[in-house]
Amino acid sequence: MLIDEYDTPLNKAYGNEAYFKAMVAFMRNLFSAALKGNATLEKGVLTGILRISKDSMLSGLNNLETYTSLDEAYSNHFGFSEAEVAFLFKEKGLVFLWKQ
Repeated sequence: MLIDEYDTPLNKAYGNEAYFKAMVAFMRNLFSAALKGNATLEKGVLTGILRISKDSMLSGLNNLETYTSLDEAYSNHFGFSEAEVAFLFKEKGLVFLWKQ
């Protein structure tokens, strides 16, 4: 099961404390029902921009693994390389200064 942008409802609810708490509870129940103990589901993938914490709405799930675009294993698949950034700067006539 792929759930893209799982955190969008939380982003929309942010700033309204009562609504945010209700949304976290709703989503915790939704994800627990859909992903935990579902005999017909082999794997679930959730994508989003918020960092997952142990006490988040996903705390009811077991065997949860978090992968980010900052993980070394995925560094070739996300973002831009130094060479790509240098090329883009050159194409736009910008100065690229890189200090290591």
